[in-house]
Amino acid sequence: PLAEIVEVRRGISAELRKFLTGAAADRAKVTALGRRYGELDGELAWLYATTFAKVAATLTPEQRAAIQRLRGGDVRSAAPAYLYSDPLPRVPAVEKTAFFFPPPVGK
Repeated sequence: PLAEIVEVRRGISAELRKFLTGAAADRAKVTALGRRYGELDGELAWLYATTFAKVAATLTPEQRAAIQRLRGGDVRSAAPAYLYSDPLPRVPAVEKTAFFFPPPVGK
């Protein structure tokens, strides 16, 4: 899925760059590409999660402890949010972003 993700992102970028020249982007195309991107991203997340779960099942107690030390403690008490790989003490409040999250269709 990685190669297709790259192509989908390029397609979205190409459409959205039309705004820079004053042209209109094809909303249906961007929406379809965005939907496909979400499917591919979900597939990748599933592959990572299932692979990590398989690896975790093979770890010895010593290996688990070493991983927890590398992570900085119990992984279940990780930070609530991250900026790249840096833990943040709380989820940041971001003003004026509600328009990014419209209500579901039919609501």
